[in-house]
Amino acid sequence: MALFSRSVPVALAHSPQVVILDDPALRLDPVSRKEFNRDLVEHLQAEGRTVVYSSHLLDEVEAVADVVASHRTG
Repeated sequence: MALFSRSVPVALAHSPQVVILDDPALRLDPVSRKEFNRDLVEHLQAEGRTVVYSSHLLDEVEAVADVVASHRTG
């Protein structure tokens, strides 16, 4: 969990305008995942950043997304 706890803050430290998140809350329990995703995406959007969020759990993406896209393979 140490890598996870440092990776998101380190990636955001230089304030990128586009943030690509690949299932950032993967190791959290379902309740914590929902709160983490909501809080992180809302914070980034409030700062005017674009968030590209990748996850295999569509319900989590739909909860925080303005637009959702999916693909069938790879």
